[in-house]
Amino acid sequence: SIEQHDLNLEPIELKKVQLSKGFIDLKLQNPIATKVIFTITLPGVTKDGVTFQKSFNAPSGTNANPGVVQATVDISGYFMDLTGVTNGQFNLLQSMFTVQTDPLGPTITLTNQDVTKIDATFRDLKLGYARGYFGDQIISDTTETTISALNKIVAGSVDFPASSLKFTISNGLKIPAKATLTLIHNENANGSTVPMTVTGQSPFQFGQPFDLDPATGTWNSLVSSSKTIEFNGSNSNLEQYLENLGAKQKIGYSIHLNPWGNSSAGWNEIFSTSRLTVSIDAEMPLSIGLDGLTVRDTFDFDVKQNTEKTHVVSGELVLFATNAFPMSGEVTLNLLDANGNLLYTVAGSDKLQSSLYGNTVSGSGLQTCKSTIHYVLTEDMVNHLESIKKVSVTAKFDTPNPTTGSSQQVLISEGAFLGVKMKGAFKIENRY
Repeated sequence: SIEQHDLNLEPIELKKVQLSKGFIDLKLQNPIATKVIFTITLPGVTKDGVTFQKSFNAPSGTNANPGVVQATVDISGYFMDLTGVTNGQFNLLQSMFTVQTDPLGPTITLTNQDVTKIDATFRDLKLGYARGYFGDQIISDTTETTISALNKIVAGSVDFPASSLKFTISNGLKIPAKATLTLIHNENANGSTVPMTVTGQSPFQFGQPFDLDPATGTWNSLVSSSKTIEFNGSNSNLEQYLENLGAKQKIGYSIHLNPWGNSSAGWNEIFSTSRLTVSIDAEMPLSIGLDGLTVRDTFDFDVKQNTEKTHVVSGELVLFATNAFPMSGEVTLNLLDANGNLLYTVAGSDKLQSSLYGNTVSGSGLQTCKSTIHYVLTEDMVNHLESIKKVSVTAKFDTPNPTTGSSQQVLISEGAFLGVKMKGAFKIENRY
């Protein structure tokens, strides 16, 4: 006879699923004194219209020492009807088992003590499709991401012009939902945190849910519904948020599935392409203002120096730069020991000049400025080259007005670049 097995998925009520991946691990035990043939049929479980059915031979055995056969069955690609024998229920897997003694075996006697056992374990199930009611559920999380380059900014400020930031939440599930953005904030390298806030002009408010319609279509025509929330200088503190240069970005959200209960009468659907996604689109004019923006990075350094043999006695590093960006910078080298302690500071002989102080290159139309910056190593530095294990490069950038010298917002030209080359000039002493 057909048995029904409740999969215990409450509050989810599945009626039909298709497995893109899955296995059944079987253990069959035979207490009979002859070989038997186990045939397992799963009514409602089909692939290409054919019902699942497998047969296995188990060796003879006794109640104390049954014959055992173990097997793994691949059920990837199968459809499962979970509506039961009546076709009106849910979460019910049907099965039917038959046990046949060996047609060529000996005559045997069976008693009510002879019990065959079948253990079946589903493993590594992955759904390609599911239909039913997925319950009144809330999924919430706070996700964090880091923009590592911003961690190198240690001082100064940036002035951005009018910008906008759009969050688009897309629902690729055929399930009605409500979504809530609970927080958006960032934290910069100095520990300063700026939360995103909105003004009365914004139709959106943090902590207030908004509707997400179900997706439409089917297997090859699924169309997600979406909701876009725009932050700009009129309805939020977006400019302050961006100018904090936060490397750590945190977003808190929640998704409420089926907030009105089983309103689809059991016709929630998900497909292999179904996704809940959040995308972020920033629109910023190619213009920027920098005032003492300080960027710092550290590199390993290792030079062998033996004053008893051939060694360096003096020298300098020379930086050649061609700058097509309208920003200038003071670049300083800090020489550190293995523990990061400062040994020496080497200031440059000049600034990295803004392109606004240069000339326009024919052909490209870009305005560029060339700079040559010398970093002279003193005799004491040279004598202690072996102690220098790291070089910390600190660059302080401004966008100066060529007339007044004060920082201003500047336009960034298409194709702007910064080309640099470092050369060393050293005096060597030979000792024999």
